[in-house]
Amino acid sequence: MLSRTHYSVNIRQTVPPTHSPLREFQSMQSVFFYALIPFVTFILGGIVAKIRQPSNTWRSVIQHFTSGVVFAVVAVDLLPGISKSHEPYEVAIGFSCGVLLMLLIRAYAEKVEANQHQQEQVKMPIAMLGAVGVDVIVDGFLIGVSFAANEQTGQFLTIALGLEMFSLGLALSVSLSLTKLRQMTSILIIMLLAAIVVLSAVLSHLLIQFIPSSSIPLLLAFGLASLLYLVTEELLHEAHQLPDNAYITATFFIGFLLFLILSMLHG
Repeated sequence: MLSRTHYSVNIRQTVPPTHSPLREFQSMQSVFFYALIPFVTFILGGIVAKIRQPSNTWRSVIQHFTSGVVFAVVAVDLLPGISKSHEPYEVAIGFSCGVLLMLLIRAYAEKVEANQHQQEQVKMPIAMLGAVGVDVIVDGFLIGVSFAANEQTGQFLTIALGLEMFSLGLALSVSLSLTKLRQMTSILIIMLLAAIVVLSAVLSHLLIQFIPSSSIPLLLAFGLASLLYLVTEELLHEAHQLPDNAYITATFFIGFLLFLILSMLHG
């Protein structure tokens, strides 16, 4: 979720009220083809982990780096844009709904995993899959919104998002490999989540003109909550169960700095 919010909050002021069918078709083509970038990188990250599973040290590095990138997204793009929207009630509602959904997913996942453990069935990281699923849906939505606001912004967002999705696909694939799922099942899960990014981007681009402008900060705040949960309760929590040292911790700040510099160069 990269470079997005401050362009999309005032989208009603940016998008012309009407478009020709040809222009709409060309815009939709751009959204679709650029959304294929995170689609491909997410699957590529998953395949790389399947071919050669990283060691515990590298898993920790990947999760720290990904967490740094996501925190940079929150600090550089989401928070400034949301705060400038001047919609405190909508933001409060969206953020609260995001937190509530993540907690409900966690409670349900813990119950399911406890039953699986008792029955010695296949254990699946449902909590992480739920968080990642919400994350990729919001990613796709924000791609569609950014292209509606400004095509150049949408292009940069999607390319930057591809970097995050590669790391996320890699981390997810490693987590799935620790379960008793078959390899083909894990790959299908990764492909399905990757396809959701494209589907969400296309649908959001189609529906954005029917969404009231006041509801956009609400949706962005919802995405903010899901991102924070993904980092603090999934990626970093799991990373801290693995070998850790000063060099591994530094990769968190490297990921943060990398995205910060990319945002500054784009601006």
